[in-house]
Amino acid sequence: MALAGYLYIQNTNAEDLKQKITLKKAPILDSYSEQRDSFNYLNNLRYKAGMSKFLYNKTLQKSALSHAKYLIKNNKIGHYEVLGESEFTGVLPKDRVVKAGYKTGLSIENVSSNSIGYEDSVDGLFAAIYHRFGFLNFQVDEIGVGVSQDQNDSSKTAYVYNMGIYEINDLCSGSSYSGRGGYTYHICKDSEFRIEKRAFDDGYNACYKRDKKIVVYPYDKQEEIPPAFYDELPDPLPDHRVSGFPISIQFNPYYVHRVKLESFELFLGEQKVEDILIYDHLSDINSIIKPNEFALFPLKRLEWGSEYKARVAYKIDGKSHIKEWSFRTKKLPFKIITVEDRKTKIEISNIKPTILYFKPKNSTDTLDDIKYPKELDIEFIDKNTIKITTKAEVGKSFKLKISKRVIEVVVN
Repeated sequence: MALAGYLYIQNTNAEDLKQKITLKKAPILDSYSEQRDSFNYLNNLRYKAGMSKFLYNKTLQKSALSHAKYLIKNNKIGHYEVLGESEFTGVLPKDRVVKAGYKTGLSIENVSSNSIGYEDSVDGLFAAIYHRFGFLNFQVDEIGVGVSQDQNDSSKTAYVYNMGIYEINDLCSGSSYSGRGGYTYHICKDSEFRIEKRAFDDGYNACYKRDKKIVVYPYDKQEEIPPAFYDELPDPLPDHRVSGFPISIQFNPYYVHRVKLESFELFLGEQKVEDILIYDHLSDINSIIKPNEFALFPLKRLEWGSEYKARVAYKIDGKSHIKEWSFRTKKLPFKIITVEDRKTKIEISNIKPTILYFKPKNSTDTLDDIKYPKELDIEFIDKNTIKITTKAEVGKSFKLKISKRVIEVVVN
């Protein structure tokens, strides 16, 4: 009855590019503040989505921090540790939480690597569908967060989230059941420890009872949603390096035993988004999504600063229902220039930054090779969007070469 672990990797830094370039140095993080703020930010999103807030568990925090340190110390990503390497505390997440003092190995682990700040980490994990369903899992109700950063390279960070079940951990902390009734075992640290079947069922279902019948994400009226999805391990869209932010709906299995999805649609204004893929437990190529979980993948990026509406038609026990909700993608604070041609000329200000959005031409079109003069300062917003700033005099012109595109930049 082990739960799961998922990995999300941020790759918008210089190491992901074919040509080494100079970008602004990542900030030095206060790990304690990042752990606290990650917890609060995540709980705010869970609550607004219709789920109970996580309890904070110091033991899970200990295991999460130990793994974050291991990843940074050994320059690794992922959920596995190797015996004998520095900071080793357990091969698997369930081993590490038990090693830290948690009484059961029932846990979920989310990991993001190379995120710059807690919002970047949590938002990135919510953009990755398997990680999102990890954070919005109906079974777990407590968490510990660990954050570590490479002291020699501030762009290398590890955010680890270990989630568990308070009620089951509490049962495993008591006395082994010795009665004659039904019992469950192979759940606690001591594999022979017995939990009365009824007590286990009550504890296992306690989380479900506190959450809403239906949970959607983005939640209704949510703002500042990233327009794109890029990377996740395992990868739900292996043929795409860039696609749109996925939309999801989950039905709480405590209240809904069987649900049939009839349609799942997304609209930009009144225009239906046609190029989509619907994921459920049957179509999921990685066999991770559960029967009560559904996801809509826009196969093209969403637009910046736009309002979208989702519409789901479904049946529960033969009765038809419709659920509609809306959300808005991030609105960037500076002038946006959309670049679609291979060669183009643009004008920028030497007072305010300018955003260049390179609209993907296909499912693998992300920014890689980049060459630019020292008079320009480049900052990545995502893998198709950059912010450029210059202090050059009015009238100056430069050439920016990026992903086989040539942009003549004129300062006005």
